[in-house]
Amino acid sequence: ICLYREYRQVRESYGTRPVIERTEDLFASAPMLSSGVLMRMISGICTKSKVTVGSFSPEEVGREGDMSLISSQLCLTGDFVGLLKVLARVEDINEVKISGAEFSTMKVGKKGKTIQLKLTIVQVEDHKL
Repeated sequence: ICLYREYRQVRESYGTRPVIERTEDLFASAPMLSSGVLMRMISGICTKSKVTVGSFSPEEVGREGDMSLISSQLCLTGDFVGLLKVLARVEDINEVKISGAEFSTMKVGKKGKTIQLKLTIVQVEDHKL
C-alpha cells in the first residue's frame, strides 16, 4: 500500500505534463523497438520478476529519410513490485523514452493481485546505423 501511495503522489505531481518535454530529449539511435532488441534486453528481468509479456506491438508513426519515429505498446502482467523493476529497467535504456504508463488491476486471488502495466515507448530510429 505504501508503494501505491508513492505512485499516486508522483502521478499527481506530474499531472498532465508530458514525459518528453523537449525535442532535444530524443536522439536517433540504432533500431531497438522495430528490431525487438528492447525485448531481448528486458527478458531477463521479466523472468526474474515473474512478469509476463502480454503483447509488444511496435509501429512506425513517422519517417523522414533514414530516420523513423517508432511507437510501441508493451503490455506486462505481474505483481506491483515486479512491474516496477521492469519499468525501472526500461527507463535505464537511454535509446528509448517512455511516453505513457498505466497500471490496472486484473484480478485478485489467493496468491495476491495480478496487475497489468501498459507502457507506450517511443524511439527515433536511424536505419543507417
